[in-house]
Amino acid sequence: FTQAYTPAAKCSPARASVLTGRYPWQNAELGNHIAFWPGDKYPTYNETLVEHGYFAARIGKGWAPGIYPDHRRLSGEVYTNGNNLKCFTDFLNDVTPGQPFHMWFCGADPHRGFKKGKHTPERLAQVDIPSYWEDTPELRQDLADYADEVMRYDRELGIMMDMLDERGLLDNTLVIMSSDHGMPFPRAKGDTYMAGNHIPFAVMW
Repeated sequence: FTQAYTPAAKCSPARASVLTGRYPWQNAELGNHIAFWPGDKYPTYNETLVEHGYFAARIGKGWAPGIYPDHRRLSGEVYTNGNNLKCFTDFLNDVTPGQPFHMWFCGADPHRGFKKGKHTPERLAQVDIPSYWEDTPELRQDLADYADEVMRYDRELGIMMDMLDERGLLDNTLVIMSSDHGMPFPRAKGDTYMAGNHIPFAVMW
């Protein structure tokens, strides 16, 4: 989809909107960046799926930064035992055969801080610098590192889809890939410019 936009260009209010299906201004305290989940208010789609027989879980960040009540399971089970691919394998092994499932994969890539890469001069020369930024070696390095993290996220997602395919589950699974906001650079994340609000959004079924 080429015209997808976030309801808020910061992670916590954007993710709260995804979980509740409500705009930030309808989410009271959750419309803030560093917030707390107000008690039993605002059921999430994950909790609703569990109530209807789904095995729901997540890997990674989920809703954050923020504080929510211990008795709420906003994302179902949380897998943290190993790297992302091991967690996903464990999740698939835990699903009862025939049970519908939902996994919210929140990869740490491409979130700051980036791992500093060793890029060739040819690679750095290929970096596309938006016209509203000053072209500096430091910025080219930063953008190249960001691109590496995007590719690593894509690669992990691709492996997870292969794992679903190997188990005969891919043809009956809805896969949604998106972002909570734009890239973590000036005039993007946290701002009202297009680079912070226009997000990737792809769906496969």
